[in-house]
This record gives sequence, structure tokens and C-alpha cells, in this order.
Amino acid sequence: MADNRFRILVLIIAMFLADDVFSQMQKHGEPKSFFFEVTVSDIDSSLAWYEKYLGLEFIERTDYPHLGYRQANLKSGLISIELIEPDSSVTEEIIREYFSGKKLQGFSKIGFTVPDFTNWMGSMLEKNVRIVGSIAADRITGKRVLIIADPDGNLIQIFEE
Repeated sequence: MADNRFRILVLIIAMFLADDVFSQMQKHGEPKSFFFEVTVSDIDSSLAWYEKYLGLEFIERTDYPHLGYRQANLKSGLISIELIEPDSSVTEEIIREYFSGKKLQGFSKIGFTVPDFTNWMGSMLEKNVRIVGSIAADRITGKRVLIIADPDGNLIQIFEE
């Protein structure tokens, strides 16, 4: 009898711990996109570019001279972009000059989807946005994809929804 009570007690404790572990897993969930930081050479021209060509909404701009940078925040739906203009930075071209043939580590592009890819593409061509390469088909989804570059050459990949 005492043996059965011990088993029941162990089972209750195990169920309690399992429930606690499961609820902890649910609390953490999957990460979701929140914001991207893009380093730029001229915050004013980049702000205008991201507003005009990607339709991002200006939120705020703050200068931090004591920290050595200027910052502007933009938003579109659930995505926020933080533009940072540091007092000093190194371009990819300078790095490539010293490390010819090497790939630069880190993030190399950000991506967005657009509902009407054909009209969006026509709009970018009319506005003379710098297009990198040509329209391709995404190898996983088969949908059209295109890469454009901002004024500093930062890459933005546009996917058909």
C-alpha cells in the first residue's frame, strides 16, 4: 500500500514538473522579427531613400554626438529599421581591397515581400533604383525575387508574396 502511494506521489510530481516544463516552453515561443540596423554614410539621404522607395514611415531621429553616431528609426507593419550613421566607418570596398576574394562575415542583406511584384518592380525601374542582378525565381518557393541596393550599397531582397 505504501509502495502504491509512493508511485502515485511520484506520478503527481512528474505531471506537475512536465506541465511546468511545457508552460515554460510556451512562454518562450519562437523569435519574431523586430528590427534591423543598417549602417549608412549619410543619414538624411538614407532616410529619404527608405521612405521613398520602401514606403517606410519615419518614427524619430536622434543625434548622439557624445557616442559618435546619429540614429533614425523607420517602421513598416511589424518591421522596424534603425539607420545608424557613425562618425567613422569602413566601406566594403576598402575591406575588399585588402582582402581580395574573401567574403565579409555578418548579415549581407535584408528581405521584404511585396503583394504586387510586377507593379512594384515597374515602380522601382521608373524611379531608377539601383537593381543588383536580375529577376530570379526563388529556388524553394518558385516565386520571383529581386535585389536592390540603397545609396550605400546595402542589399535589400524583394520577394513576391
